Order: sequence, then C-alpha cells, then structure tokens
Amino acid sequence: MELGKLRLDAQAFDKFMPKIRDCMGSRFTNPEQVAALTEQNKEMEAWISKKIGSGKFLTGTDTPSYLDIHCYVFVERLIMFEQTSYEGAKAMNVKENLPIICSYVENFRSYPVFKDHCITLDAFQKQNALQFANPMGVKYQLDLKSLTIDA
Repeated sequence: MELGKLRLDAQAFDKFMPKIRDCMGSRFTNPEQVAALTEQNKEMEAWISKKIGSGKFLTGTDTPSYLDIHCYVFVERLIMFEQTSYEGAKAMNVKENLPIICSYVENFRSYPVFKDHCITLDAFQKQNALQFANPMGVKYQLDLKSLTIDA
C-alpha cells in the first residue's frame, strides 16, 4: 500500500516536469518559459513543504524514500542552474524564493548514504559548459572522461 502511495505522489510531482524541461531545453533563454516556471516554483515549493511536514524528506520522516530519489535530481538542478551562465535561471532567484526546496536538497546531499554520490557544483558547471557549447537542441552526451576526477 505504501509503495502505491509513493508512486501516486511521484506522478503528482511529475506535473511540474514539463516547465522544468522546457526551460532546460531552451537554456533558460525564453522569458515566457522562465516566467511560467518561476510561477510554478511557488506551487512546487508548497507541494514539497506539505510532503515534508516536520520531517526532512518527502514522506514527512527523516529517512529518504523512493519518492525522494524520484524528485531530488530535478529540484537539485533548479538550485544548481542559478550558479551557471544561464541568466534566466539566475533571475528565478531560487535560494530566496524556494527556501524549503533548498533545505530539502541540503538534507538529501548530507544524508550519509547519498553524500558521496551527489553531483558537485564543479562537475555540474563543467557539464553545462560542454552543453552550452553545442547548438541549441543538441544535447551533450554525458561523458565522465570530460570531467576531472575531483569533480
């Protein structure tokens, strides 16, 4: 029964994905898409806040679940994009406007099982620089050899 609820919650989170993907695909250069995502971020912040409650993770506990693993990467990217060359992402000001999501990401990053396995800002920025060098619409194939070992 619990797994079924987590799957339904994952589907509920997925409603946020189209606007996130649109902005990522356009490198945050489309002002209308950025505005739509910025507005949606308020709803996502409220959804995550409700799920977390008084806990640290999306089941309202201090232990991550399937749902956290499903949602984490996308909210983490929102935070990390603010520290890239994407001006539209910087304009969202996620650190100020999404404090609960930022706290949630920090909880995930510092969880003992995950802390050594989350992408570093350095590696993320390197991958984005490689992506930015490609023409719009051409995705850079992730390649660990292009990142330094300390990333």
